[in-house]
Amino acid sequence: LFDHAYLNRGSITAIHIVGFSSPEWPGQYGDSCFSKTDCNMKLATERAANIHRVCRTQIGDDPAKLKWFDSHVLPVGGGTSSDQGEISARRVEFRYYFDSKIFTDATEKSDLQQ
Repeated sequence: LFDHAYLNRGSITAIHIVGFSSPEWPGQYGDSCFSKTDCNMKLATERAANIHRVCRTQIGDDPAKLKWFDSHVLPVGGGTSSDQGEISARRVEFRYYFDSKIFTDATEKSDLQQ
């Protein structure tokens, strides 16, 4: 996943690892949360951070790849997700952000060829 992203690093501006939790989760953080929503956001953020750590260990020892990963791949808490049911709501998503200029230039070239 990240090897491919690194090979295409010129067009990728960021990758967000977005964590979610289900609204049914009761919250187990005790006094460290202000509300159930606050606990769910904390869980979603921790879920994203855990996946981020696992992904970073897969990069290996290449300093250039690690530097790119650290500056482009970010864990993000997405909050709760109730539209897919409890099990599907407990997930992470990988969201890729691309340099729009690259795609705009490619579209303009394609339009000129037609």
